[in-house]
Amino acid sequence: MDNKKILEVIEKQTRIFFQKIGGKVLDVKVFSGVTFSSPGQPLVCPNYYIEFNNPSLFGLGDYADDVYPRYRKMRSDWKNALAEAGIEMFVDAAPGFVPCLSLESQKSGETYLAKPLFLSGQVIPIGEIDLPYYHELKQKFNLRFALKESGGLLIGPEGGMLRALEAIVKLSERISNFVDIGAGTGELSAYLIKQKLGDKIIVNEVSGTLINHLSSYLGATAKEHGANINFQFNDCRRIILPTSSDLISVGVFYGFQPSLIEEKGLEFKKALGDSGVLLIQSSMPETLFNLHVLLGDCEGINNWPWYKRTLSLPYYFNYYLTCYLDNEFITLASQSKSRLLLILEKLEGALVYNRNF
Repeated sequence: MDNKKILEVIEKQTRIFFQKIGGKVLDVKVFSGVTFSSPGQPLVCPNYYIEFNNPSLFGLGDYADDVYPRYRKMRSDWKNALAEAGIEMFVDAAPGFVPCLSLESQKSGETYLAKPLFLSGQVIPIGEIDLPYYHELKQKFNLRFALKESGGLLIGPEGGMLRALEAIVKLSERISNFVDIGAGTGELSAYLIKQKLGDKIIVNEVSGTLINHLSSYLGATAKEHGANINFQFNDCRRIILPTSSDLISVGVFYGFQPSLIEEKGLEFKKALGDSGVLLIQSSMPETLFNLHVLLGDCEGINNWPWYKRTLSLPYYFNYYLTCYLDNEFITLASQSKSRLLLILEKLEGALVYNRNF
């Protein structure tokens, strides 16, 4: 099927699915281009904005522990319905949806069944991936490892994050107290260590598989280059931050990010001071729900009773921006407008523009 036919099928099935659970389609924004989920080939990514009238639909608890698991289960059921209609994810399209609450909602109903978050991945040598995108990253940033999701999708290393880090380094030459939250395969920290650009590095991860990998890979790399590295292998919301930092990177699973911001936002703000930068791998084209929560820029989301301003970056930082960079959305926040604009200037040639984003 061509893209037009694919979008017609997705929209028809989307209307049918959400109507059954009390939702209706308000709007759709479509991105079409190369994505992190399909490196090397264009993919159409429609995002449907769905209005509901049940304020209890996603629960009232913590975003990561209560709200997002219910959203994730609904998304899984929706994608199963699309699959039954012949839509193959990340081949035909990568659709997403954003749940909005109507201001006219009157009464609560049943909450959607939650789906526990079981995240797993496999670290593989990056040389085993036969794709030009990863060959380029390997050569440019001296990468060694990639991360494959249990379902087979490649979910790292983060090309956009690496290019953003490169731009930040060009402006500051060195990074004092780099904090790598949700380090994944560890390539951001490894880049700084190998280039002798980081003075002190804190590495955080919670996945057992990645903990073993990071201990071996970054431990040996830090020893070889004489770097000062500290590991904190725990829930990102429990991380102990330094008193000051030039750069804090967040690469944790999207569903945890708003809760991390709520828990550590004030500490991030204090540690980064007047000119430090918070760097977040904030979304893929098909996962705009979490991005809207981080930015606090969607009225329909802000209407939900679980939503709090403390989940969003504007509560803590004077300036923030989101750009589509190297297959993913990257968000930066700081108290310094000029610093963010200088970073954006360094990234200009790598940015992707689309009328809907």
